Amino acid sequence: MKIVHAGFDGLDVAFRGVLPERELEKLHGAKLEAQKERRRTFITLGQGVEMHVEETGAKGGFAFRCDTGAEGETWFFKRSAKEDWNIRVSVKSATLAILGYEGVKSRLYDVLERLGAKICEVSIGRVDLAIDFLAPDFKLDPAHFVAHAKAGRSVYAQQEQQEDKQAGDWNIVWNGQRVLSVTVGKMPNRQVIVYDKSQEVKHRKKNYWWNIWGIEDKKSKVWRVEVRAGKKYLKERLGISTWQDLEQHMGDAFVDTLEKVRMRNPEIKTSNISRSGYHPMWRAALDRVQDRFADTLQGKPSVRVIKEERNKMACIFRDLLCGTVTSYAEVRGVQQEELPSFVNDLATEILHQMQSDKAKLRRKIKKAADKYAFLKGAKYHYVPLRLWGKSE
Repeated sequence: MKIVHAGFDGLDVAFRGVLPERELEKLHGAKLEAQKERRRTFITLGQGVEMHVEETGAKGGFAFRCDTGAEGETWFFKRSAKEDWNIRVSVKSATLAILGYEGVKSRLYDVLERLGAKICEVSIGRVDLAIDFLAPDFKLDPAHFVAHAKAGRSVYAQQEQQEDKQAGDWNIVWNGQRVLSVTVGKMPNRQVIVYDKSQEVKHRKKNYWWNIWGIEDKKSKVWRVEVRAGKKYLKERLGISTWQDLEQHMGDAFVDTLEKVRMRNPEIKTSNISRSGYHPMWRAALDRVQDRFADTLQGKPSVRVIKEERNKMACIFRDLLCGTVTSYAEVRGVQQEELPSFVNDLATEILHQMQSDKAKLRRKIKKAADKYAFLKGAKYHYVPLRLWGKSE
């Protein structure tokens, strides 16, 4: 068992300030277009700030909800010219993993400056810390968790089909309930969750996490210990509002949470749970936060999320094309041995159809360019796909 990543995984910040009226009008126009087209709209604000504007806003009176891509944030703006808490931002986990705390903080103020925003005050609304373990033999057991009796708890489990290889044969065995996550506490207070992060990465196709972890074998098991500090806990219990408050007290707050909610060591047999000690995973998490919290704030700038996202989308479209062409060939009565010539003829036919209405083609190209604007700049790594012919 070893730590493969530790760092902030979530950060929500509110700003008391205001955007220039011209930028608010641009946002309003983009939102109207998004509602008309029923899809997000791509715009450029201020000094080169590119955003997707969504059809809807968000609760709290935020008229505009904007996205700056896989290596960015989600921004929320109120349509108000008065100095108030008009701006909120939620930083994406990938952004925090790549840039680190200081890098993200610098980026936020750079975006605000390029937007022409006037900022008077800041308020931290949520902070999440994640510690990821490469732990192939770890088994999550809710019975090993120790917390205050009033702490809310939830368990998510999934019946899993396990395959055991015996004497050269594969036997299918139902192993009952395999626990995937345990959550203790509720937001907007504080919350601790332990879950199978590698499964989530595979399910949501967030392949850049393997690069963040430095793991090549994508069959590896990575478990995450995540501590979430919500607005109520930050403000009422810790008195944290500003960046300075966060930097001075957040490390101690995470340590306190991991001590109040802990996973006990199942190897220590005792009737007194308070004396059962820490599970090795919990002890490692505590040590990391206590002794090396400054390291936890660092990023991994060499990891490129956009490249992975671009490759993912390219593969999705390639698979869609293959499926569509195969189905089209079937309804046209094309035999398998005729596929090569059929695909060549089809390419010519498609190109002719696309060029027959150049105005429509330009609209479609612009629509695609706007939709995938934040994937540009990363060259797609093409992986050949064998559709026919003899296997080597």
